[in-house]
Amino acid sequence: MYSLLGFGLLPGRWKMPRREVPALRVLGREKNILTKRPKDALFIDEIREACRKVGKRLSVVFMVRHPQSVVTSMHCNVPDDFFIGLDSSYMIHRNSRPTQSDSGLKEWVKAWREHKDDADLQVVRFEDLVTKPDAVQEQLVTAFQLQMCQPFSDWNENSCSVHEIDYAMNGVRKIDPANASTDRSHWRRQEQTNIPGFKEACKEMGYDLA
Repeated sequence: MYSLLGFGLLPGRWKMPRREVPALRVLGREKNILTKRPKDALFIDEIREACRKVGKRLSVVFMVRHPQSVVTSMHCNVPDDFFIGLDSSYMIHRNSRPTQSDSGLKEWVKAWREHKDDADLQVVRFEDLVTKPDAVQEQLVTAFQLQMCQPFSDWNENSCSVHEIDYAMNGVRKIDPANASTDRSHWRRQEQTNIPGFKEACKEMGYDLA
């Protein structure tokens, strides 16, 4: 989504940090700034208050994906384990080994539950983004009154100019509807569905268990 927004927005009007940084750290630097950091979803209230203090209008894109896909996701820096769990996930460090010390999926589900109806926030399903990118673009244009110069569907992995951020994105990939599939690891799906609250979270977010 970060790359797509950078590709579609009018050039020259938005600043995109070349590394994944907390929004709170860069809010006052530019008139219009676009950031991407998953953990910022856990600090929406703080970011909103900071925007109010500096006179900026906040627009939040809250990306969600089927929890079964999330808990079976992999990262190139953690090749022998799933990257995100229900209670914790791995944190990638620049100069040391990854540690399983970051927030887990349930913290993001909690943030989604608390903010999904906020007026300055749009929930986007990953599955919708990869199967109907232009419809998602229209959703954001309408909600946030954005001006776009190129359709999302014209983007490919060679369009991304934010090369230094791809380590945090586990690579830059083209839009591929096949990525919407949740069929990744049968045993992992079965393991997670037995964890209290997992089935309920899937149902609450509008996803069926495969």
